[in-house]
Amino acid sequence: MADWILILVIVTAALTPVFGMRTSRRQDHIVKLRRRARTLGLQISLNRRPDALEHESSLEFICYKIHWKTDRSRKNWVLHCFSNRGKSSPIEGWNWFDGIPDSDVTEVLESVITQAPNSIIAIVSDEVGVGIIWGEKETIDVVDSLHEMLQLMRNTLEKK
Repeated sequence: MADWILILVIVTAALTPVFGMRTSRRQDHIVKLRRRARTLGLQISLNRRPDALEHESSLEFICYKIHWKTDRSRKNWVLHCFSNRGKSSPIEGWNWFDGIPDSDVTEVLESVITQAPNSIIAIVSDEVGVGIIWGEKETIDVVDSLHEMLQLMRNTLEKK
């Protein structure tokens, strides 16, 4: 009897690390979302909080970004609903941080925000492209919608 208990303890000790290496449902979901985004040509990157000050460097948010088609100088700005930092925008509950684009872009940004998933917390524009920071909680088909929104914003901003 003691031999069986010893064998059971050894087998359990050997298999425990194997079961601990399995991915969770959330991790599997994120892998599928990001794979789809990469297939559509989006860049996925870790980002600082959308309203980060210079000393706040922790990378804890995910940004899906589409690159500019043309190379030219761009205005950097962030439109976010993460906190009250920044200047208020015409879009209720959203603030400008780190710059403001031309006023005629606001209408497109507002339409994107109304169509976007609830987990979106910011839209960012920099020298690389335009991106959306969000919580990656929705279904995989939302990635296609985000891609369309990013294309719309890129096309609008490149006309400037």
